[in-house]
Amino acid sequence: MTALRKLSASVCFLLALFAAPPGLAQPQGRLVTSQLQSTSFADSRIGISPVRNVTAYLPPRYSETGRRFPVLYFLNYFFEDHREPFATYAARQLLDEAIRKNVIGDVIVVTADFATPAGSSWYVNSSATGNWEDFMVRELVPHVDATYRTLVSRNSRGIVGDGPGGYGAIRFGMRHPELFGAVYGMQPVASGPGIQPTHSRPISSCSRARRRSTIWGATASRGYSRRSIRPFRPIRIVRRSISIRRRGGWMGGPWWTAQSPRGSSETSRSPNCYRPMPTI
Repeated sequence: MTALRKLSASVCFLLALFAAPPGLAQPQGRLVTSQLQSTSFADSRIGISPVRNVTAYLPPRYSETGRRFPVLYFLNYFFEDHREPFATYAARQLLDEAIRKNVIGDVIVVTADFATPAGSSWYVNSSATGNWEDFMVRELVPHVDATYRTLVSRNSRGIVGDGPGGYGAIRFGMRHPELFGAVYGMQPVASGPGIQPTHSRPISSCSRARRRSTIWGATASRGYSRRSIRPFRPIRIVRRSISIRRRGGWMGGPWWTAQSPRGSSETSRSPNCYRPMPTI
C-alpha cells in the first residue's frame, strides 16, 4: 500500500464524518485525458513510446467561470501511470470533497504517464529510457498551460511526488525554480532512517536553491516516533491550511504529522534545500 493510498484513506475517513445526506447532489470535478506527442524519447534505446497520456482533474467551478486556476503536478510511485491516483485511490472524490468543505481551494491536478519497463523513469534524462526531465519542463508544463485555463506563474504552480516521484519533485524544484514555486516530496526514495544514498541528494550544491526557492521536508531519526512539520505549500497553491496524518513508507520511516503552522507545536524547517533523514 503506497503512501498516496494511506493518505487518501485517512482523509476520506475524516471527510465521511461530515458527508452530505444521501441523495443530495454535489458538484463534481472532471477528469480529462489527453495525449501528448513527445520528441523527448526519439533516442531512447529501449523504444519508449513518444505518445504520453496526461490526465487533468478540473475542479467543479472550472466549467462555471472563465477564471484561471493554480496547478499541482503529481509524480507517481513505482509502476504507476497517469490513471493510478484516480482509478485506485479515488483522488477525484477526495479532491471534490476537500474543495466542497473549503479544506482546499480550487486547483487543477495533473498526472502524466512517466512509467517505463523498469518501473519508473526516475524523472531524469537518460540515454536508455529517454529524456524525462526535458519532457516535464519543455513539453508537459507548456502543454498543460496551453490546454487548460491555468495561472501561468511559478507562484501558482506546484509539484508533489511519492517515492521516486518525491525524488523527481525535489529534483525538478531545485533545477527549475523558475517553474515551480512549491515542492513536496512524500517519502522520497531512500529517505528512511539510516539510509542516505545519492538518490536523496538531487543536486550536489544547493547554492542556486538557496537564492530562488524554498523546499520543505521532514527530518527525523529512530529517536523520533512522531514529528510535526509544516507542509511547505500545497498551502501556497490552494491558499488553505490542511492537516494530514500519514505513516512513513515501506522503508520503515516513522509516523509524522503535517499540520498547518498554527496547529503545529513542533515545527521543523529545512529553509534552503531538502535534507534527507540523517544517517545513524
